[in-house]
Amino acid sequence: MSKSTLTPTVRALGWVSLCTDFASKMVYPITPIFLTSVLGAPVWSVGVIEGIAESVASLLKLYSGWLSDRVGQRKPFAVAGYGLGALSKLGLALSASWGAVLGARLLDRIGKGLRAAPRDVLIMENCALEQRVQKEAGISIILALKGFAMWSTFPMIKEYLKGATASSVHEARLCLEELGRKAHTYCVAYPPNSFKEILQYSSHITFNSISEFHRYTSQLNQHTEKVSIGIRVNPGFSNVETELNNPCAPGSRLGETSESLPDVLPEEIEGLHFHALSESNPDKLEEVLAAFEQRFAKYLSQLKWVNLGGGHLMTRKGYNVDQLISILTAFKKRYEVDIILEPGSAVAWEVGALIASVLDVFERDGIPTAILYISFSAHLPDTLEMPYRPKIKGARDPQKEDKFVYRLGGISCLAGDFMFEYAFEKELVPGDKLVFEDMIHYTMVKTSMFNGLEHPQIGIWKENQSYQTIRTFGYEDYKGRLS
Repeated sequence: MSKSTLTPTVRALGWVSLCTDFASKMVYPITPIFLTSVLGAPVWSVGVIEGIAESVASLLKLYSGWLSDRVGQRKPFAVAGYGLGALSKLGLALSASWGAVLGARLLDRIGKGLRAAPRDVLIMENCALEQRVQKEAGISIILALKGFAMWSTFPMIKEYLKGATASSVHEARLCLEELGRKAHTYCVAYPPNSFKEILQYSSHITFNSISEFHRYTSQLNQHTEKVSIGIRVNPGFSNVETELNNPCAPGSRLGETSESLPDVLPEEIEGLHFHALSESNPDKLEEVLAAFEQRFAKYLSQLKWVNLGGGHLMTRKGYNVDQLISILTAFKKRYEVDIILEPGSAVAWEVGALIASVLDVFERDGIPTAILYISFSAHLPDTLEMPYRPKIKGARDPQKEDKFVYRLGGISCLAGDFMFEYAFEKELVPGDKLVFEDMIHYTMVKTSMFNGLEHPQIGIWKENQSYQTIRTFGYEDYKGRLS
């Protein structure tokens, strides 16, 4: 496997919430002082603990990688590893002897050993798959910054993706400054005061309407560098079930319909762009393409490219990648145009978790409720907007026989900041950790500081198993947004 297929998400695992990893990286450097000065342990115990712990981690890396290959599952090992790492911090805090510290350190290293090899393989498989689609279908895949914009990973991302799509002047600037490439930019409408700047950051500009294109024609002609111009169109069909997320709903403001376009496009127009999918399989793309061709095929002989938007969840288990490649190859052969895909979720699908602490447990009107050190409204807004139920490690939808069933409440003052009941394997108590799975895409980019709540920090797990804190947020970040 070439180096180019092992890049961004191979090295970047993502973020962990609410100072959990900050605690991890702050606690262990001072553990020797805790052992010798507080617990009165002999100096040699420090070496014994670290030697045993690191040996266990190294041995488990080999075994967990082999075992995950045998069972064909990567994610359970990775999630279990991170969960054990979180529990080890609690064990360390409760330690009263150096033997207890050894136990807590072993728990942490067991977690590391479990997660390391399966986690890296999981991310490598995502990267290699996207690289394969680009190569075999002869297309371009670009990152949708609206879904994932962790720019500290861009030096790695640009090794295998061909750019990014932007929806604003700030995203376009971020693409050029941190990815080193001009953006494929589409805005529902371009503010006059920032259009000139957007032009400087963009290789492609897609307009939402023909009328807006004509309004900016003079500025486009005056721009000294070549920019490829496109029009967003509405194929008049979408199989997206969530109305809030359906860009082709009746009366949609997104894109020109076939009835509103002239018979011949202006000669400056080089491409058409549509977006009608959301975490979809290739058979859904096939249905949308049929509707698109029925309405817009007559224009394709005039064009250089077609952007099929996002929503192609090619890294999800069970996705038929061969079918996707076949569909794209056939379309490209039929119309001899370049094809662009701009997935958001697929790039960071199932590569990171959010860990939340239980702060309080009580019962209201017969409903057991656990209050968490997160806010669904501020930190997981899509769970309320779409809405959807996030997956939680060790939890499920309640059944009649379940004993430990809890509604999960966020920490904000919003009355609706909660998730309906989950069933757990054991009773929840304050201090427990809940692992929310798959919490990177469309989460980091949409968080807020509502109620002045502490914001999750951002970090990266490196290939050498070290953790790098990229960004922490504090009072000044909250205050600076308001005045």
